[in-house]
Amino acid sequence: MGDSTVRPLWRSLDEAGIPVFRTPEASVDAYATVAAFHQNQQLLQQTPRSLSSELESPDLEGARMLFESVVAERREVLTEMESKALLGAFHVPVTRTVMARSPTEALVLAEQIGFPVAMKVGSPDITRKSDVGGVVLNVRNATEVRLQYAEILAAVGRAQPGARIEGVTLQSMHTGAYGRELYVGVFRDPLFGR
Repeated sequence: MGDSTVRPLWRSLDEAGIPVFRTPEASVDAYATVAAFHQNQQLLQQTPRSLSSELESPDLEGARMLFESVVAERREVLTEMESKALLGAFHVPVTRTVMARSPTEALVLAEQIGFPVAMKVGSPDITRKSDVGGVVLNVRNATEVRLQYAEILAAVGRAQPGARIEGVTLQSMHTGAYGRELYVGVFRDPLFGR
């Protein structure tokens, strides 16, 4: 400390490779940064134990059959139900999803699942369901289920008239702090090879 009176000393220390700080607060902040960096490096070097010995083996044959059926139909995108079946084959937890082919069936299934439910159009031709009005969240009672079933079909019919519609899927509405919706796209890039 001392500003202009200690500048020659600062230069000498700097030339010797010793850090120089204008205030004690700056030196403490620098030390804290180095200490945090060291701790983070130690944490990065920790290796978690293997979970593979505790997990059931994946159903590779079921996953293979699923892919073969999609390829046989000359499709490149899995439906929601197929995606969840694939994740289930590898023991990835997903929300239980059921397909309703009529408003009455949707009502019965929603009662079995329990309210609130999420409703989504079930179509192999539609990948981004919300873009065509094919998703309704927080459906809270039987009356809404019937109404939303019709609304989903009407909205999708207007937005994508040629789409094949198998029905409407229903699933329990999960609103937990750590729940996330996941959309995964996989493609081949000529730059990286096949």
